[in-house]
Amino acid sequence: MFCVCYTCDNNYALQVGVAIYSLYDNNRDLPPFDTILFSDGISDENKARLKSIAAEFDRNLDFIESTHIIDFIKGKGIAASVDDGALSTYVRLFLGNYIDERYDRIIYIDADTLVLDSIRELTEIEMTNPAAAVIDIMPYDYRKLIGFADSYYFNCGVLVMDTKKWREEDFDRQLLERIEDSPNRFLFGDQDIFNIVLRDKVTVLPIKYNLFPYYGRIKYENMCMFVGKEAKYYSKPEFEYERKTPCIIHMVYSVADRPWVKGNINEYSERWVEYVKKTPWKTFPYKTRKFYSRTRIMQWILKIFGEKAEIRVEVLRNKKKFAKARKKIEEYDQKNR
Repeated sequence: MFCVCYTCDNNYALQVGVAIYSLYDNNRDLPPFDTILFSDGISDENKARLKSIAAEFDRNLDFIESTHIIDFIKGKGIAASVDDGALSTYVRLFLGNYIDERYDRIIYIDADTLVLDSIRELTEIEMTNPAAAVIDIMPYDYRKLIGFADSYYFNCGVLVMDTKKWREEDFDRQLLERIEDSPNRFLFGDQDIFNIVLRDKVTVLPIKYNLFPYYGRIKYENMCMFVGKEAKYYSKPEFEYERKTPCIIHMVYSVADRPWVKGNINEYSERWVEYVKKTPWKTFPYKTRKFYSRTRIMQWILKIFGEKAEIRVEVLRNKKKFAKARKKIEEYDQKNR
């Protein structure tokens, strides 16, 4: 028994609608499974739209209100993560507390995703660890800063959780204690905390299950320059093979931008818009960015000087950002000694 979980607020109702529609559309062969959406204030109108998607595919979609979890996080003085982050992402750390014990496995997927193939393998893989995820492209400088110089660092956009193992090791409690001990210490909030608490207890998933849009075009050598050659990452054969057959596209922020932003160069933008037209939303207003925004500047650098130049600029920007993060962590540790 497994269930598929999402979490979002009303601002991302359309995005999660696209994500759920694509999940159902490309997994018609899977036996009946439950979809659970942890809602942070999703309107009744949008809930009805989401329910209609489930009804179209004869699937079951339930809502669990998560506002009280968000209020608890706010009460701890915790801020959202960087890059358009939302406090609702913290909910994914506590799914084990709210999911019925009849489910052996939880498959968590972020709202800003597009499923292009079957997730059957995620429902059947042997779980030797409490969780499984895809290795993130987090640059080495930041990994080293938070103690991951020699360890894998995982992206939490797609998680497979073995509920029995998760409860046996009481990870909900461990994660909560870490949040209470160090609110706002880390740059990437809940994802940093997940990696720290579950260090060496996460199984590596193929990259196709959490593929960022620019993986389709970037050269492996340039990816390694961004991640850092010292970082533990996929081998070139793994990277090249898996990105040819993507299963879940994760529309994270990047130079390609997101498909719902005007002027994006996201290679999966057309596919995403095609799915919007199949949902009850049909159309949507594009978001806009200023002409001189960092994203637009980086796109011009990419267009004029090429991929390597764009990556080098990003590497330099990250060094500056992570230097500030180091100062923040040192100041936090000094204050809370």
